Amino acid sequence: MFRPLIPAIIWTIVVLLLTGIPGGLMPDVPKFMDLLQPDKLVHLFIFGLWVFLFAHGISKFKSQHLFLHKSGVFSMFLGMIFGGFTEVLQYYVIPGRSGNIYDFIADALGCYIGYLIFVRFKQKLWSRG
Repeated sequence: MFRPLIPAIIWTIVVLLLTGIPGGLMPDVPKFMDLLQPDKLVHLFIFGLWVFLFAHGISKFKSQHLFLHKSGVFSMFLGMIFGGFTEVLQYYVIPGRSGNIYDFIADALGCYIGYLIFVRFKQKLWSRG
């Protein structure tokens, strides 16, 4: 039943593990200068891939539910909530980590990029078939 979501579920676990690493084990990154710092690019990649995998998995379900027809948009907003959750978790729970608004902005931008890639991917598939 959840087979199409297996890649998204696995990636969710990987993201939770990566965002849950205590700060002492993470390399030091200077204060936020711009969204092109290496750690911000990691956020873009992590959450972009998460949205793509989740949207692709949801789109495989055969159902008439509204959110299935809008799997990309649904996944993008769910990814933003997930990104916010990981930042709050880092700020309040993970020792030595500091979730912040700039990381969340990178998470959200990654979600949007993942959504755009998913839409483009689906358009290519539809044009073939």
